[in-house]
Amino acid sequence: MRLLIVTPLYPPATGGAATYFSILVPELLRRAAIDQVTVLTEQAAGEPREQLDGKLQVLRLLPTRVAVPRANWLGHASSYVGTQWWFGARFSHLVRRLGIDVIHFHTRYRGSAVYRALRRSRVPVIANLYGPGPTLSASQMV
Repeated sequence: MRLLIVTPLYPPATGGAATYFSILVPELLRRAAIDQVTVLTEQAAGEPREQLDGKLQVLRLLPTRVAVPRANWLGHASSYVGTQWWFGARFSHLVRRLGIDVIHFHTRYRGSAVYRALRRSRVPVIANLYGPGPTLSASQMV
């Protein structure tokens, strides 16, 4: 089984999502049924865009959003648009190219382009449904 984890934060970044996935990913990698775990996360200064370590692949391809201060409304807004564009233009292709079987999706990413990209991937989605702001119901996502 090939898993794709989509999260804004992944170590060495710090924060709730980074901590959660730093615990979850090693446990998944120990499972014999797991062939590959790919983490799709935001670009980070000083970190390579692609890393491969055994069954773990880390892709830092998403536009940086978490590090953009909300007080900088123009930067925050443009990073939102960039993220929507990235999902709309590239996500489904990435899922097909990697042969992903299941997507674990962190709902920090919201918006119609993101949800459409998840649907177009035609891969089962496990979503963390929490956080501030509106979210779509499960029937709207699938």
